[in-house]
Amino acid sequence: TWRCPTCKKKDVKVKKEKEESKPLFEGEHDDDCFMCFLGGDLICCDYCSKAYHLQCHLPPLTEIPMGLWKCQECAALEYTRKFKCGECEACQREDCGKCI
Repeated sequence: TWRCPTCKKKDVKVKKEKEESKPLFEGEHDDDCFMCFLGGDLICCDYCSKAYHLQCHLPPLTEIPMGLWKCQECAALEYTRKFKCGECEACQREDCGKCI
């Protein structure tokens, strides 16, 4: 779960929103990286056809994840609000962008 730097320092707990599962992908994965369009050693998303080099994924991956893995594009489909946790003064200001 992403938290703003202020809350991360305070170790504020952020409520996890209900996660709806996207069905597992059953087709063929891309032969080229979704980001750089080159082949090579790629990690394949378990939920779509996209494939990535570890270093091309955002954020970059340092190792192959265990179990089912969701790429940056599939994970982004689940976001329901902007990247502010809503738990600190910085996020609750009137000029914060009304993220919550």
